[in-house]
Amino acid sequence: PSHDRVRRAIFNHFGLENQIDKLFEEYREVLMAFLYGNESDRKEELADLKNIVEQLAGYYGREEIESLQHGKNLRTLARIKEGYYE
Repeated sequence: PSHDRVRRAIFNHFGLENQIDKLFEEYREVLMAFLYGNESDRKEELADLKNIVEQLAGYYGREEIESLQHGKNLRTLARIKEGYYE
């Protein structure tokens, strides 16, 4: 099965409230991995966090979120070129 189908099945099983709780748990774990872990720990926790974020993006509207994400990236790139972050 595709990644989207797997993520959707997991999300549907646990539901929105549980996956929001899981988002906070995974966020804490990724922070701890970056503070105290090694590269392998960081990759593992980033994968867990990304899975939850992708599940929530599917629920809230992946296309709109990706459009917002792209717009924010374009804005950041423009700011870099303008010297905003210097």
